[in-house]
Amino acid sequence: MRAREHLKSLGVPLFEAEPGSRSRHLSLWQLRLLTVRKMISPRASDYMSDPMSYRAQWRQYAEQLRPDAFLLYTTEAVALAHGLFPDIPRLASLVDLDHEARELKRALRPPTLRNRLKNCAERLQDRLLPQTIIDLLKDCDVVVEHSAASSQWLNQNGASSYYLPNPIESQLLPDNWNISRKESLAAASAKRILMVGHLRGVATQSGLHLLADEVLPALDRKLPSENWEVHIVGGGELTSELKAKLSGHPRIKLRGFVENLFEEYKRAHLALVAVSEKLGFRTRLVEAFAHASPCVVHSNNLCGMPELESEYNSLLSDVGEGLADAIIRILSDDALRVRLEVNAKNTYDEKLSVPVVMNKMQKLLEASLDRSNRGGVDLQSAPDKNDRQ
Repeated sequence: MRAREHLKSLGVPLFEAEPGSRSRHLSLWQLRLLTVRKMISPRASDYMSDPMSYRAQWRQYAEQLRPDAFLLYTTEAVALAHGLFPDIPRLASLVDLDHEARELKRALRPPTLRNRLKNCAERLQDRLLPQTIIDLLKDCDVVVEHSAASSQWLNQNGASSYYLPNPIESQLLPDNWNISRKESLAAASAKRILMVGHLRGVATQSGLHLLADEVLPALDRKLPSENWEVHIVGGGELTSELKAKLSGHPRIKLRGFVENLFEEYKRAHLALVAVSEKLGFRTRLVEAFAHASPCVVHSNNLCGMPELESEYNSLLSDVGEGLADAIIRILSDDALRVRLEVNAKNTYDEKLSVPVVMNKMQKLLEASLDRSNRGGVDLQSAPDKNDRQ
């Protein structure tokens, strides 16, 4: 809703589309037969059937507008535009690749026999999905992937791609932000560790499991008499498994959704990003850096976000015990905390801010528009070629 209102305030035409046709209701046996068919003989069309239901309306809107270029920000949008209006350049700007997100979701399921069988069936159905994504992206003039690891995978598999950070707009800090934070922390009744993320997100869940299973026990053991708390902020509800692990811990504060993240970061001594998956780009890290927050981060996040630099703008570790030790360092060393605050903000301003990232994206798009034929951008001569992974 906010995005819609913002676009309208900017005068951007907004077309609300509905699926052109609803899939007919299938009986239980028909669904079972369809599942078996997808396992034995999957088709590329299986993966993009939902966006295809919008195709007729999308074609109508595109014919009406005749845009200079298409900006496609999901693989579904790429599929929707595939094969239509071949004279119009297209830029794909992606965060998650579908096959990676699906595999992460499977990895987080409890290891019951039922889930193991379900995962096996889904992997059989999804076995053509990676190549389908590659084939769709080859039709784009420019592919920007907002995860360094995913960009590298695309390049290794034949779809030329650039890595750029995901452009996350954030509230500007006041000039006296460092003084304000110092005063806020000095007045705090407890040292606060902040975790941010939607509680039903698979990445958030992986980080919360590591918090419950490894980080919290280490902190309990090493800081038994210190006054510290972990504040978990985000919409949604915990899974029953995570609720059982976290809700009874005396130092865990489940805050739910909050409106003002600036105040949360200002009151926190540090932000903890315990997501241990190598997939994706952590927007919560960009937000933390924008708010000049010291960050303790699982080092696997380097795969998606190479702007992380241990001992400069964050502290990194690949195990729960190491994350706990990094937390203790920041809680007990004000000079280290202040240095990380300043460097986190500098990293955001220089590498992660919306103006910096969008300037690079604009140059890539302009390079494609300057081509007389829609055969694709010469990525070797496009600007910022050092960003290519």
